[in-house]
Amino acid sequence: MPLDRHLVVQLQEMVATEEGWRDYLMAWSDQVSDARLQDAIAHEIGAIQARVANLRVCLDALDAEPIQGLTSPFVAARKREDELTMREMPMARGQDRDIHLTLAAIAFGHLEVGRYQGMIALARALGKDEVAELLKTNLRREHDDLRRLQRLLPSLSGGGSSGEARRAA
Repeated sequence: MPLDRHLVVQLQEMVATEEGWRDYLMAWSDQVSDARLQDAIAHEIGAIQARVANLRVCLDALDAEPIQGLTSPFVAARKREDELTMREMPMARGQDRDIHLTLAAIAFGHLEVGRYQGMIALARALGKDEVAELLKTNLRREHDDLRRLQRLLPSLSGGGSSGEARRAA
């Protein structure tokens, strides 16, 4: 498979991953008890919309389009892990669910960062500078979302001070 085709496949898969992750977050959002985490999730859902728009522009630049109905194996794995975790914590409520979701979002964010880094390197190797720049924008947004969640986690677990909680929001 030519390198440019690899980039197209990665972009198509990333659209499915971002959209699947958005749906995952939306499904959990009504179970979140912490207002700061609700705000962080709402912000991330909006950021996902912007990242998907950039991915679509990247695909256009490569004369390709997203694959409708494509399912992300990464989101499917995250859902399976949730099912296992909830079986172990059947009475999980409030703080426990908030911590679970935050840890899941941090882990998933790191996966997305790695995928964006790989696509940027591939786009650069192909001389697709416009695509690389859009992907770098998405990578920066991913890093921003990760930092927000990482700052928030200590206060959700009772380990952060009120000042840390305000800075995380």
